[in-house]
Amino acid sequence: MNQKTSNWYVVLPIDTPFIHLAHVAKLIEESDGQYQAIIPIVNGVNQPLIALYHHSVKNLIMMQLQRKQRSMKALLEKLHVKYVHFPEADSFHFININDHKEWKKIQQASRGVINDRL
Repeated sequence: MNQKTSNWYVVLPIDTPFIHLAHVAKLIEESDGQYQAIIPIVNGVNQPLIALYHHSVKNLIMMQLQRKQRSMKALLEKLHVKYVHFPEADSFHFININDHKEWKKIQQASRGVINDRL
């Protein structure tokens, strides 16, 4: 947010490799001037690190970080948030992979389904 000026910022963590542009596009479609954050909900769980944030939240984020308050839940409680539900069928795309062991586990569990879903 300090490097590039924009009205909205897309947040995507590096450990969710299966997110599609279509998921981001759906969030963008939901953005308007009424909300400060657009957060997906998948299988009843909100995903604040795969989201859109309005530029108006920058100072609040900076204040929280300076105070070493890293809770996304605490941030969202201070914002006007729109939650966007994604179908259960999309849950695979929101999987996060934190290490090689998890990647292997997902490969084995999917047995070729990964390419079909991508």
